[in-house]
Amino acid sequence: MNILFGIDCKLNFVSPFIVKKMKTNFSLLFYLKKPKNYVSGPVPTYLRITVNGERAETTSNRECDPNLWNSYSGRIEETTESIKSLNAYLDGLQHQVYDAHKELIAL
Repeated sequence: MNILFGIDCKLNFVSPFIVKKMKTNFSLLFYLKKPKNYVSGPVPTYLRITVNGERAETTSNRECDPNLWNSYSGRIEETTESIKSLNAYLDGLQHQVYDAHKELIAL
């Protein structure tokens, strides 16, 4: 009986830490933001980070033609050199955000 009580105490001690980590929702999204008076041409690419329902948005300092943008993947589908470099830049931003998230979770 003492062994079961000891296990129960350990689980109760550890469980709030595990639950805290499990409840953290984190998502990352790249999207295009057209101005209200948009006619044609490239538009800014934005990055949205959502943590536990709270959003933060920032620009990626890059522009993209909306006709080439795939909103499902958050990237451009064509394969020219300039487009490959934009997709690589967005991948780099994504890795930086995920690395920062890992460091914060590790604390």
